[in-house]
Amino acid sequence: MNPQNTALVYACIALAGGFGAVLRMFLSDRLDTAGGAPRRIPLGTLATNLVAAFALGWLNSESALALIGRGHLFFALAVGFSASASTFSAFSFQLARMLKFKRINDALAYAILTMSAGAALAWLGMKL
Repeated sequence: MNPQNTALVYACIALAGGFGAVLRMFLSDRLDTAGGAPRRIPLGTLATNLVAAFALGWLNSESALALIGRGHLFFALAVGFSASASTFSAFSFQLARMLKFKRINDALAYAILTMSAGAALAWLGMKL
C-alpha cells in the first residue's frame, strides 16, 4: 500500500465502519424485540450478519472487482462496513446466553441458521 494513501484508506475504513455499526444497532433495535419482549432468536444481529456476509461475498466477486477494484472503496466497504456491521462477538454472547438459560433448541436454530445462511449468502454474493 502506498504510504501516501494509508491515512486516506484508514479514514475511509473508519467512516464506512461507522455506518456498519449504526446499521447493526438500528436493525437490532428494530428486530430483536416483538412488542417489547425479546424474540427467541435475535433477528437484528442475524439480519445484519447475513447482509454483511452477502456484501463481503459480493465485494470479492469478479463483478465487484471490475466495478470498484481493490482500492479505497473496496477497503471501506469490506473492512469498514461489512466487518463492523457483522459481529461475531454479539452472536457468540447471544448464543452463550441462550445456553445459560437452557434454551438449547433456540441456540441450535440460531447457530445453524447464522452459519448456513451466512455461508450461502456469501457464496451467492461471490457468484454475482
